[in-house]
Amino acid sequence: MSQTSPIRRSAAKSRARSRLIELLDGGTVGPAGILPPEKDLAELCGVSRTPLRAVLEELEEAGRIRKEGRRGWMLLTDGGLESPMSQAVVVVRDHSEYASEVGHLRQGIEQVVLAAGRNAMVIQNIKRLDTPHALNWLLNNRPAGLIPSEHITHSPSCREPLERLGAAGVSVVVQAACDYLEPFDQVIDDQEGGGYDLTRLLLERGCRRIRRLWAPSPADYWNPLRYQGYLRAHAEAGVTPYPDQEPMGLPDNFNRTHFDSKANVTWMTGVLAQDFVHGDDAPDAIMAPADSFCEIVGMALDILYRDRPERRPVVVGFDGGWEQIETDENRAYRPLATAVKNPTALGAEIAKTVLQRIGGTLGDAPERRRVPMRLRVFAD
Repeated sequence: MSQTSPIRRSAAKSRARSRLIELLDGGTVGPAGILPPEKDLAELCGVSRTPLRAVLEELEEAGRIRKEGRRGWMLLTDGGLESPMSQAVVVVRDHSEYASEVGHLRQGIEQVVLAAGRNAMVIQNIKRLDTPHALNWLLNNRPAGLIPSEHITHSPSCREPLERLGAAGVSVVVQAACDYLEPFDQVIDDQEGGGYDLTRLLLERGCRRIRRLWAPSPADYWNPLRYQGYLRAHAEAGVTPYPDQEPMGLPDNFNRTHFDSKANVTWMTGVLAQDFVHGDDAPDAIMAPADSFCEIVGMALDILYRDRPERRPVVVGFDGGWEQIETDENRAYRPLATAVKNPTALGAEIAKTVLQRIGGTLGDAPERRRVPMRLRVFAD
């Protein structure tokens, strides 16, 4: 079996070193200072991987490059620091998302990312990732990590651009658990735990006919999770769940700006009237899909139970937004309780996950993490 002579090995290594330095000094290494894969570098240098790797290790010791997880080799500046974007964790969000919740989420992300010595960058007013402008910018700059907001991932069309970014070495962590997001690390609020805690509270208060209200959505991962918690609490209590109803499809004229509009209340009254006709078997508790629905649920119950106030069901909410929307006018419709999100803790856990993925400390299988929700019970 033939062996490569020391002279040939030395020549190959010298050729690789000269070509690599030429590439590094010429600024043609790739977006955000990321070198091409070793296979491509070997072809560019006209050598095998063995002498190439020896030169890469020498350049790493000299402070010219650094290997970082699955992203591969990265170019360092003269001061030994990566370009800002190559160290950045980018958060992409839609301007229409709730400012308060996003602000706390961002705070949790930034605290962890900055403590790790990386940059945190927020890009706002992007509704979709599959637009050429948004995707090309991210591919050309290739940040270390990407955290698309929940609204950004509401459409299955986000999967292809996220997969392209992942293939380019960007570590992606999403805030949703939809089927089309299966390939990515997922960190979400523990909606199952929230559904369980709310249901258990109602059962402990003697409620036995808990009616869930829910609306379908392509990105509706939380409803099945809440339902699992709902069923688990019933099973533990030995209580048969109230027959689950069809989803309450939102009408075309649903007013998202003024939830207490007359049209919205009329629609909700029609939804609840289907249960009202069951008399003694009517619900004794209503689980609203979000705190923002509690007011129109209460207004609809005013109409349906005007002559039977003693039979009026109690109402619980979800997501912990009631305290932000409560006013003197709607205080009467405050829910009995709500399952409260913790966006700061969620942001911190998302940041930890993306940093671990960047650092190569996670396995090949996508992560599935949940952040506990808190039960908030209001005074009767």
